[in-house]
Amino acid sequence: MILSWLAHSVALDLTTIVVFTSIVHEVWEDLRQLFAQRNTLRIQKSIASHEQGTSSIDVCFTKLKSYWDELSIYRPPSSSRHPDVEEIEKTKRTR
Repeated sequence: MILSWLAHSVALDLTTIVVFTSIVHEVWEDLRQLFAQRNTLRIQKSIASHEQGTSSIDVCFTKLKSYWDELSIYRPPSSSRHPDVEEIEKTKRTR
């Protein structure tokens, strides 16, 4: 019942995530990861393209800080992967 509701509630391009999964928790995690990734990219682009322009330094800093604060709420999605995969990813991040 929940899967049916989700399938009819999400945008058409997201219905495949719901239709081809039989466990509600997996659908929820897939959607959470998808939107976290999209939001993270959007915020990173906003940070990269932010300019002071005619704004005061206070206004500019406050806007930039709000982007960083918003970005900090998105942590990499947790998963139940094998510990070796986690170790490899840690190694990649520290390079």
